[in-house]
Amino acid sequence: AGASEHDISMLSDNRTLMMVMRTDGDGKGYGCPAAAGRQPWHFYYQTYSQDFGLTWSPPRPIPGAGSVRPRLLLLESGALVMSGGRMCKAQAEQAPACLPTEQSSGGGVFLWVNADGMADLGGERNGSEWVAHCVTAAHNRLWKGDPALLWTNTTGTQAYTSVVGLGANAVGVTYAHGEALPDVATFMMRVDLG
Repeated sequence: AGASEHDISMLSDNRTLMMVMRTDGDGKGYGCPAAAGRQPWHFYYQTYSQDFGLTWSPPRPIPGAGSVRPRLLLLESGALVMSGGRMCKAQAEQAPACLPTEQSSGGGVFLWVNADGMADLGGERNGSEWVAHCVTAAHNRLWKGDPALLWTNTTGTQAYTSVVGLGANAVGVTYAHGEALPDVATFMMRVDLG
């Protein structure tokens, strides 16, 4: 399938660009094996440029983070955040409770935080530089409205998100509950990173 959905951000050193990308595609047998997918979704891949995009490092995976339409945002505090989701339970070692479903589209919406804003430029941390936070589990803990809008083992999501800075160390994450119209509701959650 090759690289497709992607995002790019400056890192906290203000001279290195990082691109994160999806490397699988819909309709090609991808999906959670428990839901008859032939192969799990891929983790995101990352690549870096230190000459403002003229050249890029070889892409490498970010184990534990994936798999569709990543969104990156460098906060004023220097922390780098990434949002997205759609992983199978076996892929989410850091936040297994985030995945209430094994549907073909996977489940769970995540916010990953890299505190130093350098996203393992040197390549030594193998994904451990990202701390996973489960947006969908927080949604269930905080939700006071219609119980039909809680996440359950039958809730689907495309896991497409957006992120916006809400101050030096806070972010707003938008996400959808449900997979297709008319059964989709869109939410925004504020996350204070403290």
